[in-house]
Amino acid sequence: MLIAVEFESHGRAIDLERTRRLQTDKKHGRLSENPERGIAKREFHVHPCLDLYLTAVSFEQSFYKPAATPCLGRSQDIAWVKFVRRIDLTPADAGELGSTIVRFPNSQVGGLILPPLADFYTNNRTGFVREAGRYSRYQYVRRGTTVRNIEGFPLYHPSDSDRPEHVVVLHKLSD
Repeated sequence: MLIAVEFESHGRAIDLERTRRLQTDKKHGRLSENPERGIAKREFHVHPCLDLYLTAVSFEQSFYKPAATPCLGRSQDIAWVKFVRRIDLTPADAGELGSTIVRFPNSQVGGLILPPLADFYTNNRTGFVREAGRYSRYQYVRRGTTVRNIEGFPLYHPSDSDRPEHVVVLHKLSD
């Protein structure tokens, strides 16, 4: 499966949060509630918007009837699926990216280099911690960055875009 993402928000803010953490039972590996409580400052995005492009149309029904509440990042950052639609992704030679992340290193773009991130998680055992798949390095790219299609950096124009120069980069999630 291939995936592309774009993320925008109207800024960031700080909130106070009461923390209730989970812990892992060292003997059996099951999750349980940690009795320790606390208060922490937490930064969050205001009016976030995530565009997700998936080539595996078999995931379509998962967005119409999610098994759990969709969230962005943390479990309390609840997300709404505004719409799901099938579009065409046409190969492009060059164009402008939206706000996204691309694999590091990439000589075409500058941007904040992120710590290693899990490309995917496996969560097929109820009551246990999800397991991280392969880790990769990424860098953040600002909207409007001009790039060209090179080996390992495939560009596609989404058919629902109102900007003819708009492209997305498709990433392979698993080997």
